[in-house]
Amino acid sequence: MKVLIINCNPKLDFSSANWFYTPFIKGLEQEGCIVEKYYLYHHKINPCKGCLNCWFEGKGECIYEDDIMELTEKHLSSNYIIFISPVYIGSFPSYTYHYFHRMVSALVPDYSIYRGHCGHKLRAVHDIKGFGLISWCGFYELDNFNVMNEQMKSHCYSFSIDYSFCITRPHINYFLFYQDEKKNFQLKMNKAGREFAKTGTISADIKMEIEKDLIEKNIYLRKMNKYLNEKEHE
Repeated sequence: MKVLIINCNPKLDFSSANWFYTPFIKGLEQEGCIVEKYYLYHHKINPCKGCLNCWFEGKGECIYEDDIMELTEKHLSSNYIIFISPVYIGSFPSYTYHYFHRMVSALVPDYSIYRGHCGHKLRAVHDIKGFGLISWCGFYELDNFNVMNEQMKSHCYSFSIDYSFCITRPHINYFLFYQDEKKNFQLKMNKAGREFAKTGTISADIKMEIEKDLIEKNIYLRKMNKYLNEKEHE
């Protein structure tokens, strides 16, 4: 299995959340997956002009000469594409949308039906079986990922590709206060990665274990506000 990791995190390898998703990637590799990592922040991807030249004149070629074609080639040769991203003001970081919009050049303009929903098909022969999402946020509720999840579903319909899984972790800053629980959580993420490598999906039991509430909301808010107030006055 060949997996392309599209990391949308602007903090790159310096992110304080690396501990959260790295065990999942390691689980993929432990089961023999070929994993390639792509950091969007490192690359130039211009915002789409919406001219659709790539559909009707360019035959897949965009008017821009930037890094989108490199990513498209990686895309088409992978079995699964997994997006890794924090929630930024309700959804993905802004430059991730440049990627989503620019990938229109990889599609044919004709409408098609995929799992009962209108979309398009990829222009080229490809090996893609599905997309996945791993995300986290500091807010307490799981519904903070609703917008991101709907966008991923829409993206999958557009490409006529399955939405294979999502793993989301709310109130991730819980682990600032309970560091001793990190290792056990990392084992769960590693298990999820290994399971996905074997089956192409993640069981409901593992997903529930990763996403479940870890602390009462009011206690979490008090701890977070105290922590932020101390950081502000350091």
